[in-house]
Amino acid sequence: MRLAGQIGLRYEMIGNVRDVTPAQIDQAIIDSGQMIGVAASRSTLMLFATDIRPGDLVVSPNPKRHEVWVGAVSGDYEYTESPRVAGYQHTRAVEWKGWLDRSAPWIKDQLKSLDRPGIMYELPGREWWWHQVDNRDFAVSPRSSMAKVPAARAPRTRAPRPSTSTRKPPVPMVRCAGGCGFQWAPTSLVGGLCTDCRADL
Repeated sequence: MRLAGQIGLRYEMIGNVRDVTPAQIDQAIIDSGQMIGVAASRSTLMLFATDIRPGDLVVSPNPKRHEVWVGAVSGDYEYTESPRVAGYQHTRAVEWKGWLDRSAPWIKDQLKSLDRPGIMYELPGREWWWHQVDNRDFAVSPRSSMAKVPAARAPRTRAPRPSTSTRKPPVPMVRCAGGCGFQWAPTSLVGGLCTDCRADL
């Protein structure tokens, strides 16, 4: 995914999210043999397709190499039956900035959030992560799986962070009043319920 310049989700049993209903997503997941966590899987896929926006930061940990990869979303949700990386039909383009050393003392307070179970979730500390993008050198070549020292650092010639006047302000998220327990953009909720929970009524 790094070489392809993408992030993606593995839901090969589900087609283009824009063309299916939440109930159809649930049924496709169940038909694939997954009986537990159906609602959570559906919500993850729908959040990936509808709530992530170009300009959002993506943080992807790689514990085996003690790396935390950071990138900026640069494209809208796409679905393709012939993906660049096998199994990842649901993708978004990402400009990977490089990685930070997860073993460094300054990042230790973030590891609990980074190591949460789950495929995708919103990390706390949005401004903290932007500060790292602005002020840290990123390595661009991954270290070997057994390496204990950082790889060579990239020169500090990154594209400037969007100014606060041009960058879209973050949309405050609201927790759904239904049973899913996920946070959504306010525009996604009707009567306090997301589309998933409304469909379950």
